[in-house]
Amino acid sequence: MQKSQSNQIQSELHILRQAVEKSGEVIFLTDREGLITYINPEFSRLYGFSAEEVVGKTTPRILKSGSMTPQDYKQFWATLLDRQVVRGEFINKCKDGSLVTVEGSANPILDENENIIGFLAIQRDITQRKGALQALENAHAFQQLIIDGVGHPVMVIESDYQVTVANKAAQEFTFGELESVKPSYCYQMSHRREVPCDGIDHPCPLEQVRGSGQPVTVVHQHYQANGEQRFVEVVASPIWNTDGSMQGIIESMRDITEHRRAEETSSKYAERLRALAAKLAEVEDTERQRLARELHDQVGQNLTALGINLNIVQMQIPEGAPETIGFHLEDSLSLVEQTAERIRDVMADLRPPVLDDYGLVAALRWYGEKISRRIDIPITVIGEDLDPRLDSRVENALFRIVQEALTNVAKHAQATHVIISVDIDGDTLRQSVLDDGIGFDPQHLPETDEDQGWGLLSISERAEAVGGQVSIISSPDQGTNITAEVPL
Repeated sequence: MQKSQSNQIQSELHILRQAVEKSGEVIFLTDREGLITYINPEFSRLYGFSAEEVVGKTTPRILKSGSMTPQDYKQFWATLLDRQVVRGEFINKCKDGSLVTVEGSANPILDENENIIGFLAIQRDITQRKGALQALENAHAFQQLIIDGVGHPVMVIESDYQVTVANKAAQEFTFGELESVKPSYCYQMSHRREVPCDGIDHPCPLEQVRGSGQPVTVVHQHYQANGEQRFVEVVASPIWNTDGSMQGIIESMRDITEHRRAEETSSKYAERLRALAAKLAEVEDTERQRLARELHDQVGQNLTALGINLNIVQMQIPEGAPETIGFHLEDSLSLVEQTAERIRDVMADLRPPVLDDYGLVAALRWYGEKISRRIDIPITVIGEDLDPRLDSRVENALFRIVQEALTNVAKHAQATHVIISVDIDGDTLRQSVLDDGIGFDPQHLPETDEDQGWGLLSISERAEAVGGQVSIISSPDQGTNITAEVPL
């Protein structure tokens, strides 16, 4: 029976020794005084000492690297002698003088009476892991150094909205003092919100990138450290994991507050200019009507009266009067008739009666025929009279746009045909003037064509004054198409 128990104990001890020797961990034993009594093969492999070289010697003398102070050793042994386990990382010296970093534990071995009879040390070599961690820390530090050199705020945001990297500019913009920076979420840092951004007013770049898989650009209102709200243009790009899933985004931000304010100021000035242009167009139209009435009521009537008087005088010339008198009267009557015709043309240009009486399309046909005869270029007008008619301000603006466009055609286009079209598309009226002339580059008008540039500007202002817009399509040798669109 005793032999059987002894064999079992021997078997268990053998199994235990095999486990210790093949565990892959550094395992060694010491007595109560710290003298090494046993080392496993992994000890020899790591530190380079054989059992004969270390058994019977104290651990510090063999492995001491100088990284622990006497106070550290004192605390180490005090903890062990208090029957507590010591865990931690240690730097030890190998036989060849090289240093290794190990993590492990030192455990007191107690007898049945709770007396310390020795110590067990278990260690694992973590030198490579520590080196890798240090390399990773160095890489992170280098990465931080690079992004800190970027003048605009830059942040790396994980898929759960947590900010994991923020450069110096982002930290200063959001927190002010860098020491106060703590891990936080993007919507807390930038927007003082407690929930992720959403909606049109607060579009979330992370969600947009998550949905499209592509970089996006949005404009957000961010808060500075001092509480001031600023307009920021955010460019967000996806960061991919090795398995193709999205890890998060990298955001770069540009403060566009001053630019935005300048745009708003410019927009207000543009609005005022449009209102002024509309008022000037109205004043111009009123003045044209007044001049047309003056010419009709005063000059026209006087010319008519003058013609009647001259006819009366002509009929009362006595027989035998010098022929020169009759000649001068005929010449005067001819001059009066020519002047009256010129006055009628001027009145028509100032305010075409056909525009007031019959509307836009009829006026365009009349004007197209008139200009066609003057410049000897066929002008075709396509469109039907509108019912109900447009507001008089809109009709007048569209008519003047055609006038200006045909003036440019006559001066610059060298065209052989012009088409004027008027059509309705839904709730929009579209009027175009298309010529087959030499065209031009709308972005680069020659300096010699300043009058053409002012004419095009006048066309745009007239359309904007009645709530419309103008598009100009042209290129060298491809003709020009000027289209005005106004809401009905």
